[in-house]
Amino acid sequence: IKYTVKQMDVVEQNTKGSGRRAERYYQIVSLPPRDMSKENVLIIGGKNVVELFIAWVYGFKWENIVGIDLFSLHPKIKIMDMEKMSFEDKTFDNVTMANVYGYQLDPEKCIAEISRILRPGGKLCFNSVWSEDSVLPVYNIRVNEMIAIFKKHNFEIIYHTYKNTPPDVSHMWSLQKMNMSELSLDPIL
Repeated sequence: IKYTVKQMDVVEQNTKGSGRRAERYYQIVSLPPRDMSKENVLIIGGKNVVELFIAWVYGFKWENIVGIDLFSLHPKIKIMDMEKMSFEDKTFDNVTMANVYGYQLDPEKCIAEISRILRPGGKLCFNSVWSEDSVLPVYNIRVNEMIAIFKKHNFEIIYHTYKNTPPDVSHMWSLQKMNMSELSLDPIL
C-alpha cells in the first residue's frame, strides 16, 4: 500500500503503509536479555497508546512507561517537546523514538536533551533517515555528523544498521549512555 503524506502543504513524501512498526525498537532496547520490569522507558512521539502497549508486551511495567508527544490521545502521553523536556536529569533507563526523529528541528539539541534525562548506562533506540533530496534539514545530516553528536553527548553506539532504499537511506541506531564522570585519566599521560 502506497500513499502520499502532506505536511502543512509544503512537504510531500511517498511512503509505504507499514513503516511505523515499533516492535523492533523494543526488541533492540531489551538486549541483552534482562528483567525489563525493573526499568523505565520514555517513548518519544508515541502518538497513541498502542506503542505504550508494545513496550508493556516487551516486559516494562505499565507504571514505568511514559510517553510524550506534541499532542496526546491518551492521559499516559504527556504533551511535551523532545527538544525541551521537563523531566529531571537522569530519570530514564531507556528512550525510544519510532519514526519521529525527523520531526525535531535541531538534532544536537534533541540528542543533548535525551542524554540529560538518561541515566548512565541507559539506552536510546531510534531511526534516522538521510535523503539528499529532502527539504527537511534533519534528513541531510550524514552518519559522521550524527556520530560526532553522539560522542559529544557521551553516547556509545552499540548497534547500527541501515537500509539503502533509493532515494533515502534509513538508519537504525541503538546507543548507550556512558558515565564520563567515572572516567579518570592518568595526569602523567
